[in-house]
Amino acid sequence: MKKIFQILAFVSLIAVPVVMTYAQAAPASQNAAAKKNKAKKKLVRIKLTFKATSKVAPLDVNFPSKLLPPGAPAPEVYINWANIKETPRGIFVEKKEFDPNTGDELSSFDYPLRDVVKIEWRNDNQLRDAEAELGRGNPVGALEIAERYLQFFKDLKAVEGSLWLPAAVIKLDALDQQKNDAVLNSFIREIETAPGSDQVEGLAQKIQLARLNQLIRKGDHLIVLKTSEDMIKGVLDQETLARLHLIKGQALFNLGRYEEALFTFLRIPVFYGNQQAFMPTAKLEVARTLYKMDKPETKAQNLPAVAESYIMEVINEYPLAPEAKEALKLLPKDKRDAIEARDTLEDASRRAAVAAGIDVVDGDSAAEDSSDSSSSEKSDDFEEEVDDDDSE
Repeated sequence: MKKIFQILAFVSLIAVPVVMTYAQAAPASQNAAAKKNKAKKKLVRIKLTFKATSKVAPLDVNFPSKLLPPGAPAPEVYINWANIKETPRGIFVEKKEFDPNTGDELSSFDYPLRDVVKIEWRNDNQLRDAEAELGRGNPVGALEIAERYLQFFKDLKAVEGSLWLPAAVIKLDALDQQKNDAVLNSFIREIETAPGSDQVEGLAQKIQLARLNQLIRKGDHLIVLKTSEDMIKGVLDQETLARLHLIKGQALFNLGRYEEALFTFLRIPVFYGNQQAFMPTAKLEVARTLYKMDKPETKAQNLPAVAESYIMEVINEYPLAPEAKEALKLLPKDKRDAIEARDTLEDASRRAAVAAGIDVVDGDSAAEDSSDSSSSEKSDDFEEEVDDDDSE
């Protein structure tokens, strides 16, 4: 046992530079991203191509309002672009033509959405936001976004450029995080039968990981252990490896093989430290495992103290993650109460700072803000910078 914890101490020394490197690099990358977003105003561009028999050129389309979250501001409307509308006869793409001199409407044409054969969808970041919500441990927020896209593209699954499968992958991960096995089973079957699902890189592995998590919840730990070990041998992707080690560690933990589980969980911060989405869970599992290993023969190692150090890392480094609440429950009551009192005080201070910031806004500032507003309807000759990375 003593040898084990000597190795653990060495592992901890290795883990520190990994975490510190990420912590130092993150602000720089965030600042760069903020400057980039400020410098360029992205315009979502949607272009729909129809069947040749429709005899219509590809159309630029205004962003569909039904894809926006509730309460979101209406997007810019370009009068020379087409619009998507729902009617009792089905969903159509409406294209209006205007007199260039007077702006009067001259004609209007409707094209069935079912005749679309190609979709170009650029600079829309909502699915990226959904992925970020998953990384923050918020499957509900991710699912809200994904569901809007799944509904919109449900009849366009087989169309080139459809976003149904990308949204489906997000829903798969969200259902897995929620442990919603009843819905997950039927949805996996729907994904597997969707056109092009076999061509989505990594999708088969994601489905297999979701099924392994289901087996853990059913108690089939030996099957999970054997399958995860076999998969680890043939995988190179860092995210998948981090997921597999979490699953393997949980199987070992549930089988009572705590020392093996501990080393498996520790591999995540040591070897996959760039996979930040898995750090809260990995460190929380390390703490839980250390508590399980606390026995009279290990008293000299003071394992509860080591476990608490990992718990505090989860609470302090990932305060918004669900694991932070779970970690707090593992602490003794006096320490838990002290942390809750600290957090309450910090929240009160933040609220006071926000209130002070609102008070200093005067009428002139408000007037200046309102003067910048403009009509939401624009001509298509309005120029707006588009991020080159997203427009390719």
